[in-house]
Amino acid sequence: MMSEETTPWAGELEAEIRGAPEGRAVDRVVVLGEVSSTQDSARELCAGDPGLLVVCDVQTGGRGRLGRVWCDTPGKSLAMSAVLDARRFDPGFVSLASGLAIARAGAQACNIERLGLRWPNDVVDPISGRKIAGVLIERSGDLLVVGMGINISQRDADWPDELRGGAVSLGAIGSRVTRIGFARLLLAELERTLASSPASLCEAWGARDVLVGTRRTFISDGQRWTGVVRSISPMSEIVIEDSLGARRTLAAATTSLEPGAPSPAS
Repeated sequence: MMSEETTPWAGELEAEIRGAPEGRAVDRVVVLGEVSSTQDSARELCAGDPGLLVVCDVQTGGRGRLGRVWCDTPGKSLAMSAVLDARRFDPGFVSLASGLAIARAGAQACNIERLGLRWPNDVVDPISGRKIAGVLIERSGDLLVVGMGINISQRDADWPDELRGGAVSLGAIGSRVTRIGFARLLLAELERTLASSPASLCEAWGARDVLVGTRRTFISDGQRWTGVVRSISPMSEIVIEDSLGARRTLAAATTSLEPGAPSPAS
């Protein structure tokens, strides 16, 4: 059963789609009450046809990248999944575009210049580095199922102990946006970023990067590499410099960031 807040969601989100040019990535919407995972629901409900957006009121079994769990706070967070055509969109491009779309929508909601992006698609508060949103992309045949989880209005007391200090909501950094209001902003921004060229996408992503200049550890081809991040070309490579001054180039497509707080460059 859906809450009163989510009752008009389908109509309002469908209004964002109606009248838009043909060829848009999302062309229909389903709003659900309580689900285990919008990823699984989107995959089942799309019937093999891309273009479906699934939004839920409560998600009980959300998952994040690298097998992590995504914590949903009923009534205070937003979980949605879009089914895209893998023959039309490259997964790496979609990964960057989805994170950028959330960051742009979030900046609008908070009325600030920008939110940060942490490789590859975590959206973070640029001041504290705490995570606002994340993206999970799963491929199923010719479909890309893009899961997006956004912290909308949680306060510190809402977080479990393991997330307190590492997560933050849009509301905690100055936004008064509702879940449906943010869903509408995000739907528009997602279409915008997916329609951009790879070059312009990488430039916009780079302007929000928060890792360059910090010391971080990456996992690449099964090995751990630690160093100061010197540059990130998000669709090609990450360059780090170790404590001896040697630089190493890691292939972006096979590299992930190890969790943990950054340390200053030395």
